[in-house]
Amino acid sequence: MALKNGISGKDLYEDGIKQAQNLEIDIRKEEVLHIEKEEYFKIKTENSEYEGKTLILATGNKKLRPNIKGVLDFEGRGISYCAICDGFFYRKKNVVVIGNGKFANSEAEDLKNIVNNVKILTDNKEMETSTEFEVIKTKIKEIQGDTKVRTVEFEDGTTLAVDGVFIAIGEAGGADFAKKIGVLTANDNIIVDENMRNKCKRIIFLWKFYRRITTSL
Repeated sequence: MALKNGISGKDLYEDGIKQAQNLEIDIRKEEVLHIEKEEYFKIKTENSEYEGKTLILATGNKKLRPNIKGVLDFEGRGISYCAICDGFFYRKKNVVVIGNGKFANSEAEDLKNIVNNVKILTDNKEMETSTEFEVIKTKIKEIQGDTKVRTVEFEDGTTLAVDGVFIAIGEAGGADFAKKIGVLTANDNIIVDENMRNKCKRIIFLWKFYRRITTSL
């Protein structure tokens, strides 16, 4: 429906919340950290766990890439954005997670039983949540390597030998959750067939853009 005089994003959001409340829909303002798909979808937040037969993902497709030299060069060669997807490749190895919030801590949790050691690098930011993992707050200067990631160099001249770097800045986006539950993606877009259907049943994606790829699912 067209709005004659337009509406700001803030007002549209608030109107949507009010409409949901008028319909007696329970609204929980919690950060989602983890999603699993078994018989039901299991959603873990910072405070609780929920189950549901159907899942609607309307988080957008935001991937926050840190402005650190070497990140672009080593994406797919030691730098990953999904612990569940790529953790197995670093079995019994030493890795770090770059981030400083609950999402970063959750990614470290997913890795701890797979890798030899995991540290969290906050890149000169304060850690926003309690964590069991070693935290290094020093500003990161560069990620270095040859055919793959080998070291993280800090602004103070120190270095840390690593086999892998996982990026988990801010909150998880749509692509992060899609990968965790086994939905096929290409360049962080959902792969769909000619009917805009994806591989995973009982999940609906509300993203701004879709990449339409014909495939047999």
